[in-house]
Amino acid sequence: MDHELAALTADLRKQGSAAQIARAPFLLSWLWWIQEPARWVPIWPSRENPLQQLGFASSGYAADEQGRRYLDYLHVCQELGLDQRSERVLSWYWGNLSAVGLDPTACERCALALADLNRIGKTLAEDISSALGYPVRSGTPGSFWAPDARRLRGDGWVRWQPDVGDLPTANLLLVVEPERVLVALNPYVVKNGPGFTARAVELVRKLIPAGIYERYSKHQLIEKKKRPRAAPNVSW
Repeated sequence: MDHELAALTADLRKQGSAAQIARAPFLLSWLWWIQEPARWVPIWPSRENPLQQLGFASSGYAADEQGRRYLDYLHVCQELGLDQRSERVLSWYWGNLSAVGLDPTACERCALALADLNRIGKTLAEDISSALGYPVRSGTPGSFWAPDARRLRGDGWVRWQPDVGDLPTANLLLVVEPERVLVALNPYVVKNGPGFTARAVELVRKLIPAGIYERYSKHQLIEKKKRPRAAPNVSW
């Protein structure tokens, strides 16, 4: 029936209607749930969205796959147990996205990943010192972006900076994100004179392997225009 309602909605849209195909499962599942609450589970955005964000449910169903969308959603909800309990938990999570989520091992896995980056940093310190012609030391961040709020990191990095005591300086970063790995130059312009970033970028460019491309993010370019001295990070 989801397919039939989706097809009807598609036909109405061709005639100028503002009806949304993806809303077919919302209406039908709600009607089914009223009739047989022990068998059916209504689709609520406050439950479907966090299930997709946490990886329990899929997304991106085509217009003619709304029936499959609902059946997949229904299967996941039934696997999670009592409807009212899981609905309250997922609704709370969607309103508190800074929470770790439903994986009790997330903190341990984050710490393990950072430990690997720490090992990589120490292992490559000698090679990087040789390439830059200056001794460097490595460092990694803590497991939380905001320790007070207990907000777990969504990425990891290791940096190499000149070994000049505890002073913050320009550094090279190996940044590991869920879908990409970057090598970045953090100029730390607060402590460096005019022209430092340009000279550093030119030095690093000579060491870039074939197939690696330089990039700036849109946000970094905006910041550069606002504050010419505060040069943005450069990543490869």
